[in-house]
Amino acid sequence: MLPHSDPPPRWKRAETHVIEEYGLIEDHASWHDARTEDDEPIEIKSCACEYEDGSVGKFAVWDDQWVELVTRGKFALLVYIPDLSCTVLATKMVFPGQIGKVGTVSKPKHPTMGRQRLRRVAWPEVISLDEIEIRKRHYFTDYYSEEEVEKTVFWYPPKE
Repeated sequence: MLPHSDPPPRWKRAETHVIEEYGLIEDHASWHDARTEDDEPIEIKSCACEYEDGSVGKFAVWDDQWVELVTRGKFALLVYIPDLSCTVLATKMVFPGQIGKVGTVSKPKHPTMGRQRLRRVAWPEVISLDEIEIRKRHYFTDYYSEEEVEKTVFWYPPKE
């Protein structure tokens, strides 16, 4: 009988997915998780599409990470459905400036970095509806403006 092993945590599955999708090289530091072949640092952030309480998922961006990446790197974002398989809804590579303009800021105490600014960014603020996997878009229209919904292509499964 083979030993039972639990699947990797969601953050690790998300990180692996992004590294494979964008052809990155895993390279951990305090402010990034990977690099491009051209040596550009990439910090990978993931979040659930929705939390158990029904609120929209948010990326957590620490100030130290943002400051380090602002002049020389990017964020790779991944949104997933919090099911057993951790289904990926969308991925996107963004410049730090795209994150620095949105979200809410607080100053909690991090276990290893001390008290520091934390920006929490709701994923629909940085990932457009047409960047969501086409078969899943119709589930998330409530997060977007009517204008964006009208200009987005949808795929609806055939009725049985």
